[in-house]
Amino acid sequence: MPWTVTISTVDKQGPKSVVYADFTDGTQTKRKEYTVDSAARNLAWLKRNIKADLDDLNSLDSSALNVPTGPIDLSEPGPTQAELDKRAYLQDFRRVMAYKRLIDVGAKLATDSIYTQAVSRLNTNFKNEYLDYMQ
Repeated sequence: MPWTVTISTVDKQGPKSVVYADFTDGTQTKRKEYTVDSAARNLAWLKRNIKADLDDLNSLDSSALNVPTGPIDLSEPGPTQAELDKRAYLQDFRRVMAYKRLIDVGAKLATDSIYTQAVSRLNTNFKNEYLDYMQ
């Protein structure tokens, strides 16, 4: 059954009004308080907010409201293989760029195996989507 809403109480407190809206789907009820207290928070604002809250409730998947009780697994999934590959590629890229600076100042040779192996891995493992992550 879809959620519906009714205004249950309006409590006038000086220049402001506190409005209580009851949302129900026939089996459960949720009450929400809205404060109308300025030109910006007027009846039109109240209606927009109540409609937005009602739309949110009606858009919920029914399973979202039936969360089972008991132990819950709060662990987060680890990185995917694609993410691990990207990290390794970007690490090699940073190493090559750092090593290239050493070559440019004459501190290292371009023929050093650590450099040539990293360049080879970059050539072998390159994917176009990695370009967005290179600095």
